[in-house]
Amino acid sequence: MNKAYRHQIAWLTGIEPKEGDFSYLHAAYGDDVIANWKQYYSRALNGDRYSIIHESTDPETAIY
Repeated sequence: MNKAYRHQIAWLTGIEPKEGDFSYLHAAYGDDVIANWKQYYSRALNGDRYSIIHESTDPETAIY
């Protein structure tokens, strides 16, 4: 993971991952998110070609 990723995750979750950590095992992610990413990596490492669309809302600009 690069510096931009670490800063973005810290901004979104309040916890900055350390260099060398697995990006999908970040402490601020819930068990469901971690399980999903384990599955994604497993599929990719098994040779599957696929796309994932993940949409999120910027908490600073969201209108509720």
